[in-house]
Amino acid sequence: METKPYFSARNAALTYETIHKTVFTRVHACMNDETLALDLIHSIGPGGHYLTETHTLEHFREHVIPEISIRKPYDTWKREGAKSVLDVARQKTKEILKTHKPTPLDRDVQQEIQEIIKRASKELPKKT
Repeated sequence: METKPYFSARNAALTYETIHKTVFTRVHACMNDETLALDLIHSIGPGGHYLTETHTLEHFREHVIPEISIRKPYDTWKREGAKSVLDVARQKTKEILKTHKPTPLDRDVQQEIQEIIKRASKELPKKT
């Protein structure tokens, strides 16, 4: 049975976001009394908000803000068109493909890649 390579730009975008969140969390996450702010949580209580708190101002940049995952309140998400994560990933992928301009490889790197391809095409078995 023959397998075919499969690549989906949409899945790549989803995978990137997942890996980015994971790496960011492993590198930057710090759990201690200061970052957990349990005293603040208890003092504000249910129904309160933290936007005007000094602690929030000092720590809000320590979190990944996703570009694809949906973190909006349900009513806002519904009002804005109720796009699924896959729809958002598809839209983000189209935007990247339309606007991204990769930096060209140096000429010597391009030549080396071409040499590798030539050698591989001679050494690898031909498809039948």
